Amino acid sequence: MIASGVVNLETDPPSLLGPDDPIDIARVAIGQERLLATPLQIAEVAAAVANKGKLMKPQIWNRVINPDGRVVDRLSPSVYSEAVTAQTAEELTTAMEGVVREGTGTNANIEGVPVAGKTGTAETPNNKACGGGENENQAWFMGFAPADEPKVAVVATVECTEQFGGDVAAPIFRQVAETILNGK
Repeated sequence: MIASGVVNLETDPPSLLGPDDPIDIARVAIGQERLLATPLQIAEVAAAVANKGKLMKPQIWNRVINPDGRVVDRLSPSVYSEAVTAQTAEELTTAMEGVVREGTGTNANIEGVPVAGKTGTAETPNNKACGGGENENQAWFMGFAPADEPKVAVVATVECTEQFGGDVAAPIFRQVAETILNGK
C-alpha cells in the first residue's frame, strides 16, 4: 500500500501516516496533496527503471583531473538498493515508451532513439512563489534514453506555469537528452 511509505513531517519525530491522519492518500499516490520530491529524487526513479530496478547511489563527480589533464582519481558507481525487480523495471520501461510514442510525452520523442518517459503535473494553486494565482502548476517530465540501452536519465521541471508536463517539461528533456547523446 502506497501509504506505508508516506511520512508525516508535521509530527516530532516524523512518523508514517496512518488511516486516521488528515491527508488524502489517494492524492499522494498521484503526486498531489503534500507529497514533496526533488528533481534529483525523480531522476533517481528514472535511472532505477533504466538500470533494471537498481537504485544507484547519487554522485556529482566521476573523475578528478589534474591541471595537466591526467585523471588522478575515479569514482565507481555503486548500487544503493534494488528498488524494483528487473521484470517490473522492464514492464515500466515498456509503459514509459508508450507515453513517449503515443501518450502525454510525445514532445520528448527523439528521432531514431527509443525514449522511455513519464509526464507529471502537480497543481500548486495559491503558491506565493508563483504570485498566488489559482492555476499554477509544476510541470514535470522524467525519462531515459535510449530506452533499450540507457545512456542518460534526465528530469525536467518547470514551476509556476499554466502548462502541463508534456507540453513544457518534455521538450526540455528532449533537448538535454539529445545534447548528451550527441556528445556535446
